[in-house]
Amino acid sequence: MKNILIILIILFGFVTNTNAETKRIVSGNDNARITIIAYESLTCSHCANFHNDVYPQLKKEYIDTGLAKIEFRDYPLDIAALNASKIAQCKSDQGLKILESLYSNQQVWVK
Repeated sequence: MKNILIILIILFGFVTNTNAETKRIVSGNDNARITIIAYESLTCSHCANFHNDVYPQLKKEYIDTGLAKIEFRDYPLDIAALNASKIAQCKSDQGLKILESLYSNQQVWVK
């Protein structure tokens, strides 16, 4: 039984697509010289504070001027954050709007 499990794991490893590309939620010019990578959990109050209070100023001074871009990456700390990040990733073209909505209403949906 153990040998069959090992063989299945090895075969599954060869079958999976290693070239799969992850769509990221990015704000700013793709050709910006500086890339800021923000690891966020959608249920984290500190992440919400950053997104609601710090990010608008950062966007105004650096992202909108083309100096930098910011890439939001998921770092879910619980199942609610994981499910919320799935929703944001499914709509990657509107992901930034979804992030803003989830963070601004975090007190309502996170219990």
